[in-house]
Order: sequence, then structure tokens, then C-alpha cells
Amino acid sequence: MYEPDELERKVLSRLIFPEHFESLLEETRMPENILGDILRQLLHHRLVVAVPAETETAVFYDVDDLRLYRYRLSRKGYDFMHPSAYGFNQDAGAQERNACGISTENIALQKSFQRAVF
Repeated sequence: MYEPDELERKVLSRLIFPEHFESLLEETRMPENILGDILRQLLHHRLVVAVPAETETAVFYDVDDLRLYRYRLSRKGYDFMHPSAYGFNQDAGAQERNACGISTENIALQKSFQRAVF
């Protein structure tokens, strides 16, 4: 499994919402070429999605002109940055999961919440 380094994690932490390349340059204070390489790496490993600045959908992206896009976390990137959000943790076998991948502990919490609310 791919493990992002410290700089890649710094970029990932800024991508909860779609961000333009220029705003990432300002927020991370990284040189343009370093940030570009990091984004390409994160795109390759599908931790980040490139979204055209004009529309919300795209099939392809141009890796030579990264300024044409906004970048946001993919589902895989979000799960990596927030492993406990869906009852997962870094140890894949640490919790028993049902067929949908939801931990039995998380299901029990959801049921107790539903009983308390309804």
C-alpha cells in the first residue's frame, strides 16, 4: 500500500474542498515544481481528483498545465486522511466488518443512536 510522505500529507490536508493550484502554492509555501510533482503523484495513486475550474466533471486532465484545475481529496484520499470516519483504522484486520465494509462496532453505535433519537 502506498504511504504518502510528510509533504504529500501537507498537501492532502489542504484539499478537503476543491483548491486552485495558486491557492495551494500560497498555503503550502512550496516551490511550484515540487507542488506539481506532489500533485501528479497523488493523482497517480488516486488520493486526489483533478476538477476543471470551469465545470464539475472531467474524464482526462492535462498534467502539463496543472493551473487549469482545482484539486480535492478523492474518497480514497479522504479515507486515508480520516481512517476512523467510517469505522476503519490503519490495521485492516483490527475490526470485524460486514459485507459492506462497515465495522460491527460502528453498526452497534449507529443502532444505539437510532434507539436514543427515535
